Amino acid sequence: MSFGTRTKWLAAIFFVALIVLLSWKFKASKAPKSVAVPVSAKNAQAPSDHNLGAVSQIPLLVPGNTCERASDLYGRPTEKDGFGGTWEKQDFKVFIGADSKCVITGIDVEVKPGHHTMTPDGVVLGLNTVADVERILGSRISASSESVEGPEGIWEAKITFAPEPGSSYKATYIATLKPETANQMNRDPVFADFRPVTVSGYGLDMTGPLGQAQAK
Repeated sequence: MSFGTRTKWLAAIFFVALIVLLSWKFKASKAPKSVAVPVSAKNAQAPSDHNLGAVSQIPLLVPGNTCERASDLYGRPTEKDGFGGTWEKQDFKVFIGADSKCVITGIDVEVKPGHHTMTPDGVVLGLNTVADVERILGSRISASSESVEGPEGIWEAKITFAPEPGSSYKATYIATLKPETANQMNRDPVFADFRPVTVSGYGLDMTGPLGQAQAK
């Protein structure tokens, strides 16, 4: 092969290689680019144990409702006690008291350790603290709403809300101080000591004659 012929072949090969390279770059520029998702965004997309959408809710049952209404909402009681009883659900226990006509006079809810459940007021038992309750329901708190009791050495803080217009029952939220925490204080706990404590109980108690709103 002469020198001139070999030069022509090399030039042709180079030209073809250049065409292939330019074609590959053009296709690559048109291809969709993947978007990197930050770690924080990935975490935000994952389900969370504290996602309120996953928290169970306590059915709306109030003093003045009937035992039949309680059965409609909770099913058969786990334990029967007089005209009321105890219902044990996945996240909480409900204790219901009723009179001889099977009209509910009191309801107490206790969240199970490590579980969360939301009251009709929007408070999440087992998650929200006493300070959270003050923030969520602050407009309903009066000077006499907050109190501290120590029955049998078990110290509890209570936030009690007076009956709203048209109702005849009060609502109470309860937080319990761990005995070891109370013992380390060397004094009687005051309400401020409970503000970082998680609320674990909720109760409704009849305070007067039934109103039309409750008789269902």
